[in-house]
Amino acid sequence: MRGSLPPWVRAAAVISGGSLAAQLVMAAGSVLIVALYTPSQLGAAAGFVSLLSALSVVAALRCDLAIPLASDERSAAEVLAGCLGLVAITSAVAGAVAIAFGPALVRWAGGPARLADLRFLVFPALLVSGAVTVLLQWATRERTYGLVGRTRFAQALTQVAAQAGFGAAGAGAPGLAAAAMLGAAGGSVRLARAPLACLARIRPARGAFRPVLSRYRELAAFTTATALCNGLGTAVVPLLLAGFYGPRAAGLFAIAYRLLAVPVRIAGEGVSRTFFGDTAAMSRTDPALVPARLRQTAAVLLVAGLVPALALAVFGPALLGALGHSWGPAGRYVRPLALMMLAQFVVTPLHQVLVVLGRVRLQTALAVLRLAAVLVPLAVARAAGGSALAAVAALAAGGVAGYAVSLAVCYRTAVSHGLAAGRVATDVAEHPVPA
Repeated sequence: MRGSLPPWVRAAAVISGGSLAAQLVMAAGSVLIVALYTPSQLGAAAGFVSLLSALSVVAALRCDLAIPLASDERSAAEVLAGCLGLVAITSAVAGAVAIAFGPALVRWAGGPARLADLRFLVFPALLVSGAVTVLLQWATRERTYGLVGRTRFAQALTQVAAQAGFGAAGAGAPGLAAAAMLGAAGGSVRLARAPLACLARIRPARGAFRPVLSRYRELAAFTTATALCNGLGTAVVPLLLAGFYGPRAAGLFAIAYRLLAVPVRIAGEGVSRTFFGDTAAMSRTDPALVPARLRQTAAVLLVAGLVPALALAVFGPALLGALGHSWGPAGRYVRPLALMMLAQFVVTPLHQVLVVLGRVRLQTALAVLRLAAVLVPLAVARAAGGSALAAVAALAAGGVAGYAVSLAVCYRTAVSHGLAAGRVATDVAEHPVPA
């Protein structure tokens, strides 16, 4: 049975296994956090960590996505050097803004006052986490997926150990923030070994970030817009539910969504990273293979996700009911949301094919479509006088439709690109350029 599995399934399982082990370590570390820190300290640090997580993804202005796409090692090294330069610049800018305006921004946003005390950590923390994000793209290019899984585990282990040490020393919220920074650096020595050796061998020119930013500005702009649309879909729905039906409905939706998102989050990075790395390599060697890889990935994810989705739809209400009488009604939200989360589980990793094929504008357009497919049915259900449950069912149906359209467009684009590449290869073979 093991031999019959495609190699990418085993590679994705390695990354997902590292992510699962990391989640278990972090869950165990929660016991230490409760014992060593106060809720106000944790609240301040949580705001810092959330900000750090969001900024680290865009610290290289999304140009790091071009590392797996580069045509040869020299080009990849130049993109790598440029991205590390961009991380240094954006970290310095963010750090300066945090130091100068942090307290005023925290007061304006109504955040915890202690969050402003962490502003001096923004520069080093973002520098470290942004650089690690870039280095992970090099591992994706090299398809050293085992290294990615080990890095995720090392990050969690380092963060929990640092939290324990700082907590024992009474460091409070700054200790938690510093632990997040050290956690991001966990495992980075081994992760950095191959890319730094490549940089030392190739020696890209100084100021490499300028040509990288110029060459990949469309990639940077549209992938950032796509990420923004995806983030809005997650953030706006609870806000609208709270405005339409009150905070209780938003809370019930949040706990149901959180339950369903666990398997998606654990398996998501492994599948997304292997799919991106493999299709990027195929696009450089034989683009005609990309549609088959997309079909195979969709089929495997559908089969793998169907049983958990059905199990959560059947047993999720009872599981949430065990949390207490007040959370029991959230179980009714699980059933319509389970189908949408299955569609998300299957389709989300496959969107990367549009980045690989240079169709980032189309990727952004599909993100806008999916956002509208969720928000419009929600608003219509409210306008029609439907209940909160009817509104959630409507947005779930719209979400499934949006993901179905995205899958069809991604596959059609991959097929068209493969056919075009095949025609070019045939033309070159039949009409070779004279020596």
